[in-house]
Amino acid sequence: SRNSHPTGKSPLSLLCASTNAGDVQLLIHGRYPIATLFDTNNVGKTAIDSTVVFSSDLEHISILKQEKGKLLSFVIYSIPAFVVHRYSLQTISALYSSIRSHLQAIGEGIPAVISAWKNALRPLDIKMDALAKILKNYGISTMNLGSVLNNHMMLGRAWEHANALEQFWTGIQMNDQLLVKMEKALHNNAAGVETMARSSLLAPARALIICIQELYGLDDELLPETLRLAKISKVILFAIEFLLSQIL
Repeated sequence: SRNSHPTGKSPLSLLCASTNAGDVQLLIHGRYPIATLFDTNNVGKTAIDSTVVFSSDLEHISILKQEKGKLLSFVIYSIPAFVVHRYSLQTISALYSSIRSHLQAIGEGIPAVISAWKNALRPLDIKMDALAKILKNYGISTMNLGSVLNNHMMLGRAWEHANALEQFWTGIQMNDQLLVKMEKALHNNAAGVETMARSSLLAPARALIICIQELYGLDDELLPETLRLAKISKVILFAIEFLLSQIL
């Protein structure tokens, strides 16, 4: 499931899994394949039991294959690269898991913040819907409500559609006390959305950039992919910071 994805704090684990062809796959955290040990004895096509044993340093792997108690093959593989690159393997797998978890957090946070923002503005939307209904009754365009309100404030009764706005401002639940209460509620709601966006979007976006920066220098073969991830993460951070600037 999605909740079982490893994180950067998950200890490094290596899973050996036999395929239908009798080969053995090595998977980091039981999910991400990194190597395949091919069955050179061609005994994997029958239904067999496999026993896999690692040495403590992961350099040697012994694989015992048998069927109904009968020995079919016993092979010892040597993988010195595991010892040589053990630190890099552990670091890269931890960073990969962290990057994945941060991206997942951002992906889940975006719709949650959007939904919270819509709920935060609902009191104002109700008022604007009422204004739009009155304007339509007077045959006034509702494409730009901000311009309508600005014209009324600047021109007052001299504005040709002043009657429509006076009907709006003198309507039910439009007295000064209720408007002040609504303004306070909107500020509180916006502050709540800002806090939510900072924790569920900004924090993982910044952590994402830090994780990607730590990949530099670990492996030259990863450099092109690291540069691509760095570019994408900066775009994500810029978009989130822009979103927060609109809420503030």
